Amino acid sequence: MGVLNALWAVAADGGEFETEASISQVEMGGKKLFTVILRDITERQQSVQELRRQQEAINRQADLLRIFVEHAPAGLAMFDRECAMWP
Repeated sequence: MGVLNALWAVAADGGEFETEASISQVEMGGKKLFTVILRDITERQQSVQELRRQQEAINRQADLLRIFVEHAPAGLAMFDRECAMWP
């Protein structure tokens, strides 16, 4: 089930999902009682993966732009069509 150092749970339909657990301890009547709250973190994990993917794409584009600028002729100019000064 899952990867090392991850906590997985099984849904009623048999599907597995990654969880985060909070455990609390309370003493009552000389007995220790524990409560465990499990949170489904599937959406959070998917968001983190998507952000990493986007950051990698941005880093690749920045690297390509750096290479382009380093090898571009000195007289090269770049214009943005959205710029108000564009003819």
